[in-house]
Amino acid sequence: MKLYELFESVKTIDKEPESGLWFIHQSPKKLTKLKPLSHTELAKTRSSVYPIADRKDEERVYKSLTQNPENMSFLYVTVVGYNKFEKPTSYPGYTYYFKLTPSQIKKCVFTIIDKKEWMKPSLGKAGLESAQLIWNKHNPKFKKHTKKGVGVVYPRIEVVIPFSVTPSMVIPQEEDRD
Repeated sequence: MKLYELFESVKTIDKEPESGLWFIHQSPKKLTKLKPLSHTELAKTRSSVYPIADRKDEERVYKSLTQNPENMSFLYVTVVGYNKFEKPTSYPGYTYYFKLTPSQIKKCVFTIIDKKEWMKPSLGKAGLESAQLIWNKHNPKFKKHTKKGVGVVYPRIEVVIPFSVTPSMVIPQEEDRD
């Protein structure tokens, strides 16, 4: 599939919600499987500005909702059409797309990332539906902002996944595009 055709099919994903939700993960790395990392692996990629201790604190709530082992982090993704990220063609790294089954969604934690707290992280289909309702109602109020130690934060429905997934489609890094 040529890159243009791939981008056209990605645009179609946004316009056809009845075909099921698509999820997106962006990474500077080429990956064949998207997976949570151990905190040891994650610490190697973190700067002192955003240390692993901050990530562990952030994840305490997620761990209380899932069966994730204590030493593991999560895979963080969003839902296509429910985020204010830059367009995939603007992102210099890899953009991965995949679907989740209903049984996988049951194991995920959903929340809204924005400057304001709109909801508490919630598990499964109920969490996804709550996040979608809030997003659909308040979307115009969501604005990107800067957070110390993190940089620019784009509003989104954040999906916290405690298991590995295999991407269905990939937009390659900038230098590998036609």
